[in-house]
Amino acid sequence: MVFCMASFGQDAKKGAVIKFNETTFDFGEIKAGSGSVTHVFDFVNDGDEPLTVSNVKATCGCTVPKWTKDPIMPGQSGSVTVTYNSTKNATANPFGKSVTVTSNATPPQNQLTIRGHVVAALTKAGELSVDKTVVELGKFKKNKKIEKSFVITNVGDDVLNIKGINTAATNVKINVPKTEIAPNEQVVVEIVVETKDIYEKGQTVEIPLIISTDSSKTPQQVVKIFGTRK
Repeated sequence: MVFCMASFGQDAKKGAVIKFNETTFDFGEIKAGSGSVTHVFDFVNDGDEPLTVSNVKATCGCTVPKWTKDPIMPGQSGSVTVTYNSTKNATANPFGKSVTVTSNATPPQNQLTIRGHVVAALTKAGELSVDKTVVELGKFKKNKKIEKSFVITNVGDDVLNIKGINTAATNVKINVPKTEIAPNEQVVVEIVVETKDIYEKGQTVEIPLIISTDSSKTPQQVVKIFGTRK
């Protein structure tokens, strides 16, 4: 029985396990000859033994990796930083580069990928930004009309068109004063929430608002209405 227990304990050990938050990243458009762009791939040692990354190798000289070289204890984090230099590949074309990470984990090799499109000139586009992604109602009483707002900003370099702000909640009214927003212009979106008798005491309210735009950079943004019925 002692032998069986010992064998079971050995089988249960995971060793070093490398777990990346993501394995692919798209830089989007990069202007030819504009220099370098960098992305950091974070990972965690999800195993029960120290993790050591022994080597990180790119497929070409235009991609340069750096990585955490000290042993990473179980539960601790490390990173692989990948830099792509467009000046070494100034032809306007899509690109995809692979980086192979070698470690003492199982499997011993993991592959990371960066993508993008080198262009002669960046495409102009509107870009949506909101001042808050959660609109707080706080603790509210029944049969109460709550008025809130948030701000939309076009942080792009072309006109941004708001195609709609939609929600499945029938007790929420949304007022957008204008839908065509110039670069650097701000628009205040007004929200009215009718609590009525539809919420029970102690109930948490979480209502998503989905903002749709014509922007290729930010086609959608979710803003949540959040609160609790007293």
